[in-house]
Amino acid sequence: MPHTKRIAYGAKNLNDLPEDLLSRILSFLPIEVAATTSLISKRWRTLFLFAPTLKLTYHEGANGDAFVKFVARMLALRSREKNPIEKFALHLVKGVDGDHVDGLILNALGHELSDLDLRIYNLDNWSGPSPHVFVAKELSTLVLGTNCIINVERGVVDLPNLKTLHLDDVQFTDDNTGLSKLLSGCPVLEVLFLVDINWDDWDVCCVSSTSLKKMRIRWESYDDDKDCNGCPKSVIFNTPNLQCLHYSDDDASQYPTANFGKLDGAKIQLIRRNAEEEEENVTGHATHFWKGICNVDTLSITSDTLEVLTFCCDPIPVFKNLTQLSIKTGPELGWESLPGLLNKSPMLETLFLKVINETSVPPQVERRFECGGGADEDRKTLMEQVKHFLEEMKLEE
Repeated sequence: MPHTKRIAYGAKNLNDLPEDLLSRILSFLPIEVAATTSLISKRWRTLFLFAPTLKLTYHEGANGDAFVKFVARMLALRSREKNPIEKFALHLVKGVDGDHVDGLILNALGHELSDLDLRIYNLDNWSGPSPHVFVAKELSTLVLGTNCIINVERGVVDLPNLKTLHLDDVQFTDDNTGLSKLLSGCPVLEVLFLVDINWDDWDVCCVSSTSLKKMRIRWESYDDDKDCNGCPKSVIFNTPNLQCLHYSDDDASQYPTANFGKLDGAKIQLIRRNAEEEEENVTGHATHFWKGICNVDTLSITSDTLEVLTFCCDPIPVFKNLTQLSIKTGPELGWESLPGLLNKSPMLETLFLKVINETSVPPQVERRFECGGGADEDRKTLMEQVKHFLEEMKLEE
């Protein structure tokens, strides 16, 4: 079939689809691409405007005033037609006047939104979302970033249907009080992402939620700023129904409470704040944290994390349910750090080592070790295999 005929045949079939389905298909496209479909025919002229998902991205250097007017017109048309919006994503950088942003967000919230994604960076006349965002009762997913300020100190937080909260590179005007107030206003929250939260000068951080099932806390900036400690001095976890934990940060000075319940899986990457201290001077300040996750079934850690466990936890707790352990490390992992953890894992069946040569990434070595469910002889054999493997890695350096 000639190329032109194939195009015509495909377009004809597409035109046979109902408008609701066409609008949903268009919602997967960037708005500037979806808008070009208005040229196809009279029927397509406004289809892109009624897509259930609106993803609006302003690119630096474009006409900021024209962008704001375009978004305002689109939302006004949706209001006139009483057409709901399922997801509204607004990604802005410098070039848009921040005075207009809250009006656009408030307009979007009037369309029965379930998902709101705001990634707004470095705008003049705008520092953070308005109080209306934190009382949007229909929201089930809220994403806020980047480099914005969250101020809930005097306002109300009432997000009764919010199940997913993603905060990226934000700061709170009242530190932990603001975070605690935000979480307490989300009674059915199940998924929490905290990425690069500006809390390194907080005295304490408390993450408390009885409904939370999945939590990811990640400090991604410490590679760029070695002198900046990512986490607060003291970190408290009270998430008794958590099932999955991803925690990557500097090692806090204290973990007064770490209530995680029974975890299905955990991925931990902790870096010691004072790695230069002599081992005999390091206290067991991380003991409560490791006791909190010792019921985990599957655990993934780094060599830095193993160091925290070995030297900052006294004693190492028994990981009675642990069946699979993964360790990601450079060739420098010391054999002396492993037996302590392996001996406290009576049900361990699989040990997975991933050794990366950091001086010439991506060359790496992966090795999987199987253990017969905790038998002493099997465990002794496993340790001999691991020790031999690590010695081989040293010889290859």
